[in-house]
Amino acid sequence: MHEERSGVEESVELYATVWKVFRDRPFDSGELAKRLVERDEYELVAEEGEPVTSLDELVEYGLLERFEADATYQVVAKPNAVADQLESTESLRTAAVDQLIQSALVRTEERSEANEALSYESNSYAVVEVAPDMPGPEALERVTAAADSAGQDGVVIVTPGTNADSAQQIADQITESREQNWEKAGTDVVKSQSPDSELVFRLFLDP
Repeated sequence: MHEERSGVEESVELYATVWKVFRDRPFDSGELAKRLVERDEYELVAEEGEPVTSLDELVEYGLLERFEADATYQVVAKPNAVADQLESTESLRTAAVDQLIQSALVRTEERSEANEALSYESNSYAVVEVAPDMPGPEALERVTAAADSAGQDGVVIVTPGTNADSAQQIADQITESREQNWEKAGTDVVKSQSPDSELVFRLFLDP
């Protein structure tokens, strides 16, 4: 994993991946390693002793349980309980941990659905996930690139409901640009695929 990130950020990122892939189903380290490679997350798998070392850290945090009999792991803390669980082991405020877990869940969703398209009013839209902690210029660049190269009818910005204002600002910049010549086709709010995550805001853009 990236050295510039803190230990808790790396742990939350791995937890989010485990939750997305396995939910509360038992798994072993080899199964996780295979899924990480499939998701192009080679860094963790390539390090000596991984991913066992990082999984055991999640066990220490109280987010996973390890069953010694068959060396399998299982999620024991759902996403809405991660902040409370980490509060006793990390000097982070609950709100900060909540933000970390929501951002990590969005990033893992983005990686697993990189080629996803959504239908809206009979049109097909290329999905661009925007995490709450993504810098504005980076988010705008990603959406703009998708708008320029979309093989679909349009582009949809997908982000947690609490980040809806940022999505609107990005869309405003694109629709007000003479070079882009795009327009808003509509918005909606849906439940996240993760039952413990917040609502998801979607903003559709047409060329």
